[in-house]
Amino acid sequence: MAEPSPGEPEENNPLDDNGIADPRSVKYKVTSIILGIVAGFILSSLFTFIAAELEYGSIRKLAGATSLSPPVTIASLLGLWAGLLVAVMHERDSRGTGSLVRDFGFKFRWKTDLPLGVAVGLGSQIVLLPLIYLPFQLNDPHFDTKLSKPARELVGSAQGFNLLLIGIFVAIGAPLVEELFFRGLMLRSLDAYIGPIGGIAISAVVFGLLHAETIQLLGLVIFGAIQAFMALKLNRLGAGIISHATFNGIAVISLAIVGH
Repeated sequence: MAEPSPGEPEENNPLDDNGIADPRSVKYKVTSIILGIVAGFILSSLFTFIAAELEYGSIRKLAGATSLSPPVTIASLLGLWAGLLVAVMHERDSRGTGSLVRDFGFKFRWKTDLPLGVAVGLGSQIVLLPLIYLPFQLNDPHFDTKLSKPARELVGSAQGFNLLLIGIFVAIGAPLVEELFFRGLMLRSLDAYIGPIGGIAISAVVFGLLHAETIQLLGLVIFGAIQAFMALKLNRLGAGIISHATFNGIAVISLAIVGH
């Protein structure tokens, strides 16, 4: 199938019933994906440095902290997301049609996406992950503590409004940005180049690795694969965004209830 030119009239691009292009209709540049990830890490480090200087008075105090303060946590996330979103917007405008809906499937069909997304998010968090890590838990009585450590460090000592603010960023911001980048831009690009199986596998592994958590890596990769399969099957991101939001939201709510 020929690649549509940027800004090409919609009637010349094959669209499904959702008004979304076929995932293989455009081969987005892999270099843009890589540069988006690199830019995300650079901006995250820069924003973290600036926020730490303002919050602690010195970046050196951050090194000795057991967890980040809410402002530093949010600054770190914003830096990462900025890099990822720049890649999405660049490819949308340079090789896509200029629409997040048509190019990446950024669309919701609430009657189906809401129940499906909630079910997948709940099932992944409270059924799938416990099953995946059951062998580790049987061999290590402290494994649950190790597994929840990154989430506790992310939330830190936040209470009240600060905890709510972090919860919004984690349960709403992260699903929107990460689904657009990993299951919108990256997955569609990989599917066009190497097919759905390779696209699902590679995007899931990269999704897991970018969270930079060793113990959680297996669960994140499997969750990423589920998200990728759902995105390709539905050819839209709505259910995946809701699933991701449910998955993250449960973690934040659990920490708020049991204490962190």
